[in-house]
Amino acid sequence: MVRRGQIVVLSSVVIPPENTPEKLISASLVAHPVWKYAGPACTINLEWQIGKWNSTFNGITTRKYDTRSQPASSELKEFTTDLTAIPLSGLSLGYYDCEIWFKSSAFSDLRVIVQNCVRVVEAPTGYSLEVTVQPSGYGYVTVSPSKTKYSAGEQVTLTATPYSGYEFDHWEGL
Repeated sequence: MVRRGQIVVLSSVVIPPENTPEKLISASLVAHPVWKYAGPACTINLEWQIGKWNSTFNGITTRKYDTRSQPASSELKEFTTDLTAIPLSGLSLGYYDCEIWFKSSAFSDLRVIVQNCVRVVEAPTGYSLEVTVQPSGYGYVTVSPSKTKYSAGEQVTLTATPYSGYEFDHWEGL
């Protein structure tokens, strides 16, 4: 007689890069399910996908598949793994949910939905630079190159020029 296993899914999390819930459309997402299992050694097939949950789950990304060899355990023992990353490219802006399926012949299939696990946002189109002279009227700052937006990593030269009778003291800011 084959004994069936028991699986209990714990706090499964979905980890965006840099552990922040807002991700650029070019990022990827990794699921990190945690579960407890008791039963015979078996193979667990894990399937997961990003989508939207209403009363049912509507998958939007390509479904990813991972297989894990589950060791036998006579008592509920905790296990975890990182699943294959899902790229967020091609998703429209907004909040998304994650569906994770645990499938095995040793136990009944189990599905977990992690709601609002990521918000897809647009990549910044550039950075602005604001320079002020304190106290005002004591001099000016030349910015080179002078643009309304700068890309990440772009070098900018700031030159402080005091008016006659004043001298430059220091820079402040971020």
